Parts: sequence; C-alpha cells; structure tokens
Amino acid sequence: MTHAIEVKDLHKSFGSLDVLKGVSLTVDEGEVISVIGPSGSGKSTLARCIARLEKINSGEIYVYGHRMDSEKMSNAKESELLGMIFQQFNLFPHLNVLENVVMAQMKVRGRSRAEAEEKARELLDKVGLADKVDSMPAQLSGGQQQRVAIARALALDPKVMLFDEPTSALDPELVGDVLNVIADLAKSGMTMLIITHEMLFAKEVSDRVIFMADGHIVEQGTPDDIFVHPTKERTRAFLGRVLSHYGAAAPHAGEVQ
Repeated sequence: MTHAIEVKDLHKSFGSLDVLKGVSLTVDEGEVISVIGPSGSGKSTLARCIARLEKINSGEIYVYGHRMDSEKMSNAKESELLGMIFQQFNLFPHLNVLENVVMAQMKVRGRSRAEAEEKARELLDKVGLADKVDSMPAQLSGGQQQRVAIARALALDPKVMLFDEPTSALDPELVGDVLNVIADLAKSGMTMLIITHEMLFAKEVSDRVIFMADGHIVEQGTPDDIFVHPTKERTRAFLGRVLSHYGAAAPHAGEVQ
C-alpha cells in the first residue's frame, strides 16, 4: 500500500547543528497525526522538509509515492499533493480576502475566474468568513487571517495538509476558531500532519500522536498511549511539565506527571 507520507531515515542539519537525526514515519490516507515536543526538537523542520522548503542532508521523503526530496515537479503538481499552513499567515496584504483565495487557483491550477471565485466563496463560508470576502488582511484578526490561509490552501485541493504550529502566533482568545476549522477537516477525512503545542487539541483530534525530542521520534501511539500511558521517561517528563498548569482539568494528569 502506498502511504500518503513516508519519511525514511531523515537527517537535516544547519551548519554544525544536527536538527533531525534519522527520523522515520508514515502517514496513511485519512490519518490525522499530531507531532508534539519541546521547542527545538525538530518538529517544524520535519514539516518544512516534507514540503520541500528545506534541502535535506540524507534520507528519503515520499508523498503518495512521489520522491519529494529529489523529484522535479511543477508547482501545480506539488500543490496537488501538499498544502501547508504556517505560523504566520502569509496573505497578500494588497489583495482582499476573496482575491487571496482566488489568485492561487487561477495561477497554479489554471482555473477560470468564475470557477475559482465559486470555490473561494464556498471555502470562505466553510471557515466562517463568508461576510469578510471584501475585507483586506489588515482589517482581520490573526485568527481570521489564519482561516483565510487555510481556505486558500484547501482551494488547491491538496491530498495532504501540513500544519506548522498554526495557532502559535495567535492571541489565546483567537485560537479556538482556528482549531475548530482544523477539527472539522479531521472529521471530513482529510489526511493531516499537525505540528502543535495544543496538547488537549492533539489528544482530541488525532488518530496518532508522535512525540519528538532532540531530533528524534521518542515515542508514538494513539492519544491514550501517549497522554495516558507513555512508556518513555522523556515523554512523561515533557507531559508532566506542559500539562501541570491544567491541574485537575488535565487529561489523566496524575498518570503523566
């Protein structure tokens, strides 16, 4: 069976700093995987390598059988395979919301104006922004801008969505709307790899959770495996720290302290 994503023995360094040290993983079609871990563990670098935004040192990366780390492909072909959402929203500041979602479809997919606009309006409605089509990015909150970015990525009909800490740049009160959109995508069957610091969200939405530290995958399993019954001391120590502020509200906090 062809995996949606397959990473084999991935190594990536920046100068003398080894960031990824032999990472291997698979993501199956329709699977939602959250990658958690401390800052500097290599999570975002992993996503950027999969998305061809970083040149790897060694290893192999496949998305639906296409060799992402070496195969030459057009922007159109790459966008059919992967959509990516970043910490920053990367909207075109001089284009309104509708044009931000329409433009990529016409340039990358070659869609007509009418077809691209119909798709854009449908997706903006889906992310709760049907009333903002004429707004400029500067008139939107961070959470609204991120939802426009999600609509823009989805408009290209990618097979897989990568999310690189999509809520880390948002004010706390704006996080929920973005997470709700991602949760709805998960329910729809979209294949997703989510780099996140939102532990409770990862527990709720994921089929599988991967814990990374120091450039390695330390442990992976179901949300219950990781959050309730972690087997590695490094995982237990991390969860004990990040969940301690939830107190009694933490998911089985006593078992991961």
